[in-house]
Amino acid sequence: MNFIIYYLIGKEHGLGHKYRCDALAEHLIDVGHNVYIINNDTRAYKDGIGASSIIDGQLHNTMFAIRETHTLYDINIVIVDLKDNNEKLNSYIKSLGLKLVLLNGIGHNVDSESADLVWIQDSPHTVILRKKVLELSIDDGDKWLVFGGAADEMGLLRVFDAVCDEPADLLYTTLTPVYNIDFIPSENHRLICVDGDEVLEYMAKARRACVHMGMIAWELVCGYTHVYVVSKNNSHKIFADNMDKLGLAKSYDGDIHDERFVEFLNTPYFNNRGDYEFDGHINIMRVLGKWNTCA
Repeated sequence: MNFIIYYLIGKEHGLGHKYRCDALAEHLIDVGHNVYIINNDTRAYKDGIGASSIIDGQLHNTMFAIRETHTLYDINIVIVDLKDNNEKLNSYIKSLGLKLVLLNGIGHNVDSESADLVWIQDSPHTVILRKKVLELSIDDGDKWLVFGGAADEMGLLRVFDAVCDEPADLLYTTLTPVYNIDFIPSENHRLICVDGDEVLEYMAKARRACVHMGMIAWELVCGYTHVYVVSKNNSHKIFADNMDKLGLAKSYDGDIHDERFVEFLNTPYFNNRGDYEFDGHINIMRVLGKWNTCA
């Protein structure tokens, strides 16, 4: 089958959309499908998975790119991963006679009259992870990994630096505003800019991690790291709480500037990752494969 995968990255979108979509593209290509990616990722680390079109993300340009790609390559399915549900885009895709899949990783509005499938990634059986994460070799590290999300809107790096003296890598990206990393880290901490697969090196060495709820939380949990998750809003927290209920991570309910945050970081738990198969990519491709059989 022929797929279009559409996503956006940026301070307001984060990088999780890219990681999910690139991961699914890798898995689809591995089993013989053709994938055409439409996004706004013009940065140097772009991985070049499948054929790619770079756009500015404006709705009319997105629609044009989807129509032209469909015309050229006889697309069957369009997969969309956006921060918010865009019903106008959904309806347009369906007007072209295409199947529509919405990837949902962090709890945006899942209601859509147009979508043929909304894939909610809230468990090891639904989360779609990169092959490099699934195959990651874990080192015997002893550091914290701290990541506040692409924009670090909560200021997690600065707060963690102030309240924890244990060795830590404080990770940010080129999307992180300067004012959120404009501080001199403590003696045992390092501020490190990572983009793309560079983060895997630090994930492999992390014994514990404190991260904003996103794809990196799932990726770290998959690697048996003890993960302490903070959330900036209720929709993110629903996903973090679900990880907590599964025994995969600890979810924090409160302000990270509160003294309870230190208690949270010192709460021991056992990562139950060994009880689960992280096979979300297999399960979604099984559903998509049934569509092909029925065509």
